[in-house]
Amino acid sequence: MDAIALVVPAFRIPSTKLMSIYERPREIGLITTMGATNRGAMSVYLAKARPIGLVHGLGGVLIQSGPGFFIAVIAGIYLAAHATQTGAAPAEISITYTSLWFPVFVLPFSILGGIVSGIYPAVRAASLSPIAVLNVE
Repeated sequence: MDAIALVVPAFRIPSTKLMSIYERPREIGLITTMGATNRGAMSVYLAKARPIGLVHGLGGVLIQSGPGFFIAVIAGIYLAAHATQTGAAPAEISITYTSLWFPVFVLPFSILGGIVSGIYPAVRAASLSPIAVLNVE
């Protein structure tokens, strides 16, 4: 389940960025026509890939830890009700565990994964000819 937070951005970011290249070719042409170098055009696309990686990493952390939290709450209510019926003292039992290092590790790694996944679309966008792109209708 932990791999969801890392695998989802690796597939979604390149497809999202490649589609943005095909949907908005004039924007890329304007960036390069206004004097931006290939490195500048690449940095624009890589800057857009970082937040996408962060959002996907947060989604993966929530998908991983959310159901466990709800299962723990429901099990705690059930165990407390069972303890009251039997007359025993309610025990504090944790049946799920999400370590604190998980989000601390996953979020920077998903941002890095977003940058790495955005390299190919950024190179592709930077290599487009501004003249050919601006003539697209």
